[in-house]
Amino acid sequence: MFTVMLAGVTAIKAQNLPAEIVMKDGKRINVHHLGQATCNSDIFHNGYLLIVGEYDGMKTELKDFSKIKSIELIGFEENPTKTDTNEKANIRLEKTNGVIFTLENAEIAMACYGAGDKHNQLKLMVINPVTEKTDEKLIDTKDISRIIIRK
Repeated sequence: MFTVMLAGVTAIKAQNLPAEIVMKDGKRINVHHLGQATCNSDIFHNGYLLIVGEYDGMKTELKDFSKIKSIELIGFEENPTKTDTNEKANIRLEKTNGVIFTLENAEIAMACYGAGDKHNQLKLMVINPVTEKTDEKLIDTKDISRIIIRK
């Protein structure tokens, strides 16, 4: 039983994706995990966030952030809503090899939505410096300037 539990803890840590969120007002938020804590019964759902858009007219989907250095949200202005879709605008991505490209008509979304979740909002995991425990934090996409992936 101990071995199984240990393997589960290792898998959770392997899926953790730390980042720094730079808000439009200049505030910076250190994120322990770029995504929600659970997706249905999956702890630290490995889909993190999902970016869907168009590059040079081709539909493109990004869910593997291992080669992404930063994500810049451009033109997002809508408030969180209970509708079934996220706002679409431009997302500029910088890869770890220095290549920069922009996805048009793009959205950034959580990999999983629960009954109470809103679109145009991201649920992320942060560490409370007082308690040193992780907690979920909601951030409106319209308030985000840039996401810097930390490895």
